[in-house]
Amino acid sequence: MLVHYPPQNSQPEYLPQQYPQHPPQQPYPQYPMQQYPAYPPQYPPPQYPYPYGYAQQPRLPQHNGLSIAGFIVGLLATVGFITPSLGITMGIVGLVLAGVGRSKAIDHGDKTSLATWGAWLSALAILCWLLLIVARSA
Repeated sequence: MLVHYPPQNSQPEYLPQQYPQHPPQQPYPQYPMQQYPAYPPQYPPPQYPYPYGYAQQPRLPQHNGLSIAGFIVGLLATVGFITPSLGITMGIVGLVLAGVGRSKAIDHGDKTSLATWGAWLSALAILCWLLLIVARSA
């Protein structure tokens, strides 16, 4: 025998459920209002030198790219002064790069040490190249 559950023609009956009743609560006791002192005097808001109150991070001195390039080319020119065309060319290029890098570093307040070393190394390479040319010709 085949039984269908729930029966197809019957409607489920929902009966309202009775919940237990709680006893009424007592009202909260009323305490007297305390007298608070008046607000402290109002101070003006702080004045920030930067927008939205965020301070900028201090800028650290940096080397610029021309200073680094002048130092590297000056170093390579000092080593490569034995080759006549390479030594003088790299010495002049290193001297120019170091000079421009040093002036930019001074304008921006950055470090000038690499540019100074690049200029000295480039000048040394040019001087060694000139001495080598004079020694070969004599």
